[in-house]
Amino acid sequence: MLLRYINIFFLVLRTARSIDTISVHQNISDGETIVSENAEFELGFFSPGSSKSRYLGIWFKKTSPQTVVWVANQVTPLKGTLGAVKLDNQGNLTLVGGSSKVIWSSNTLASPTNINLVAQLLDTGNLVIKNENTTNIEDFIWQSFDYPGDTYIPGMKLGKNIITGRDSYLTSWRSADDPSPGKYSYRFLMVKGKYPQVCITRSSAIVTRIGPNNGISFSGLANCAPDTNSSYIHCMIRTRYTPVDLKEKNSEDKDISFCQRRIALDCGPGEGFLKFSSMKLPDTENVVFSSNMSLLDCEVACKNNCSCTAYANPNITSGGVGCLLWYGGLIDVRVYPQNGQDLYVRLATSELSGLQSSFHTKKRLVMVVTLSISAVLTFLGLILAFYIRRKWKKTSNAENIRQMGSAEGYISPEYAMNGLYSVKSDIFNFGVLVLEIVSGKKNRGFVHKDHDDNLLGHGYISPEYAMNGLYSVKSDIFNFGVLVLEIVSGKKNRGFVHKDHDDNLLGHVSA
Repeated sequence: MLLRYINIFFLVLRTARSIDTISVHQNISDGETIVSENAEFELGFFSPGSSKSRYLGIWFKKTSPQTVVWVANQVTPLKGTLGAVKLDNQGNLTLVGGSSKVIWSSNTLASPTNINLVAQLLDTGNLVIKNENTTNIEDFIWQSFDYPGDTYIPGMKLGKNIITGRDSYLTSWRSADDPSPGKYSYRFLMVKGKYPQVCITRSSAIVTRIGPNNGISFSGLANCAPDTNSSYIHCMIRTRYTPVDLKEKNSEDKDISFCQRRIALDCGPGEGFLKFSSMKLPDTENVVFSSNMSLLDCEVACKNNCSCTAYANPNITSGGVGCLLWYGGLIDVRVYPQNGQDLYVRLATSELSGLQSSFHTKKRLVMVVTLSISAVLTFLGLILAFYIRRKWKKTSNAENIRQMGSAEGYISPEYAMNGLYSVKSDIFNFGVLVLEIVSGKKNRGFVHKDHDDNLLGHGYISPEYAMNGLYSVKSDIFNFGVLVLEIVSGKKNRGFVHKDHDDNLLGHVSA
């Protein structure tokens, strides 16, 4: 009887497993799932699109429609719903069909020291095989992040393991109904002695190059940075090459474009470099990289080698150093609005001389225009000063000055009455000129049938000056305001008539 209760107790323990783990000899059948601790991801069986086949996969738990991020049996689908996944005591996770035939396996073999093995789905989306109490990623026996599908999840390992030689990359599905590997791959090119860069390939041929590592991420990628704790790497001048005389050409492969120089380099002493900013650096297939060389040393190294066509510092971090030297053609050069870098392109002597000549020509043209305008303004200023001086000499007293103000129509009241001259006097003169242009009449000689005022008195004199003889900058503001009001309303201040009152235009607006 006691033995019976013990068996029931262990049966309950096996049944009450954690919701995010698969224990040894416990099966997950089609229709059952495990969910990560905080319900971020879920693992179970699914059929993609309109397919009837069954696959073991991981998807986002909280999104709709279902978004699958990893598939175990991509190339070997299950027929029917009799599949099950289980973990044996050797740490091997297997997917079996209805006849117990192994469809997929993690192909792992735990060491004898590993006990209490579990397969656990983490909140990162990573399915791991490990000892139950282990949290250190380095102690994991197996993890799905080492075998990415078509979706990158932060923490996945992409790139080439220098020790094992395994290359991990993203691969498209064949179709929405078929998760088996398609034609396109997203991978990191990591060749010994070459600078790493990201590209998209189609059947192993490069169709798009994202860009090289810039010290923070791969240029063109926002949140994909090197993992310094392992052997993995995580994750248009084409139309403006005229200054360099590089012309875009298309090869027979329409997916590949490159730039070619019109004038060949001759390694002459007059050759130099032209800086291009905000650039996607060219293909790094044929570059030499030095991690501790300054930008100045990089320029010297490139100039001393006749085969060097361009150089750049790929490291955009503060104080970062490094040197990339290109040899041969500059392939896939573009303007990048974000994450662009400086590229220094080698120019032939004639090209560099032409650019310098064009620069100096433009500089001389700007100087000539500036000096000419300055000379004209100075000349006009001298004429005005001479004219004003002659007028001053003709007026010996305030009475004559007032007469001249009345005669000429341009002398400000403060100067005419008190002999005071300031910037306000120039403002007054300018205002009279504007008034004459707007009204089409002269201040001096203005005649109105109802009064003897000149044009200024005709609705433009400020109340403080008209009543008390006080003149200030406020008077000019008043005059200007009246002009603006007349322009906007299309009516004259003086002579304005309204059926309901006798006010002028100013009084009508104020009311």
